[in-house]
This record gives sequence, structure tokens and C-alpha cells, in this order.
Amino acid sequence: SLVFFVGYYLPYPPSALGLEVFQVFLYAIIEAIRIFQASNGNKTEQTGPLLIAMFLAVGTIIINVVLLQLQTYVLRIDFVINLVSIVFVSLEMLLSILAVLTFGKEHGF
Repeated sequence: SLVFFVGYYLPYPPSALGLEVFQVFLYAIIEAIRIFQASNGNKTEQTGPLLIAMFLAVGTIIINVVLLQLQTYVLRIDFVINLVSIVFVSLEMLLSILAVLTFGKEHGF
């Protein structure tokens, strides 16, 4: 995110910058876990990791919306990056639902 760039060049309220940096780190941690679980679920054709990835995808979308709506400064590039992220994560959720249904049928669930 451009939080560090904006934090350096624009004046921030004292408590806002720390919260926004925390949100970016939280986003990175959730995304890393989500991508690992989705990859693991697809490779092993297990529904459990895919369900975890879908649950984490909801958190990712929420953080993207928060970053779009509640950031102190939202640049155009921030808007575009978050919007693209929301679209791709939503598509990944839909594909994960299809994969869970497919894997469930194949394994008799």
C-alpha cells in the first residue's frame, strides 16, 4: 500500500498513521495465510483448506473496503489497487465454491 509514501509526504493525525500501518500488516498476514490455504486445498483437492481460504477472503474484502472508505488519504492508485483486489478475491471465492462442490462430489461428501 502507499501508506508509507502518504505518511511521509502528507500530514497525519497522530493516531491515524499507526492504525493504517497496522491494517496493512494485518492485510498482508491474512493474504499470505489465505493464499497458502487456497493453494494447499487445490493441490490436495481437500475442502477444508478451501473453506478456510474462503473465510479469510471475507476478511480480505473487509480490509479492502475499510482501506477504501476509512483511510485518512485515499489516492487514486489506492482506489484502483483496492478495487482490483476486491474483484479478484471475489472471483477467487466463487471459484473456491465451485471447487468445494466439485471436490465434495468426487470424494463422496
